[in-house]
Amino acid sequence: MAKKKILDSDEKHFCRECKHVEFVTKFQTLSLDGKPTLGRCPYYTNGKWCVILSQKSCGHFAKRES
Repeated sequence: MAKKKILDSDEKHFCRECKHVEFVTKFQTLSLDGKPTLGRCPYYTNGKWCVILSQKSCGHFAKRES
């Protein structure tokens, strides 16, 4: 039987839930439903601050206020 994977605190959240991420609402980056798929994060430098909103959060995660 396979072992159950224990999630760290960083693995429970996604970039779309972080308060540092600003959603990019350009037409080219919207999904078919009209929802944003990319965001800009000041801590992510690999892709000129663009992150995919469904990727796992980093160590700078801060919960977004509703």
